[in-house]
Amino acid sequence: AFYNFDGAIKALRHVFGIASISRAIVLEKNMDDILSHVCDYIENDLFDASTFKVEAKRSDKSFPLTSPQISAEV
Repeated sequence: AFYNFDGAIKALRHVFGIASISRAIVLEKNMDDILSHVCDYIENDLFDASTFKVEAKRSDKSFPLTSPQISAEV
């Protein structure tokens, strides 16, 4: 299935009551899968950026890395 994420985000920015929008994708719970997809996922956002920050928020506390460790590795 094809989804126009950029178009959806653009439209949602004009909906009254929405305070923030966060893009997300579903991946396996392992760093190999996360690292193999992260560049494709944020490539367009980084094209003109001079700096960037990664902020991870893990909901599964059994994941072997902490949120700051995930952020640092990515």
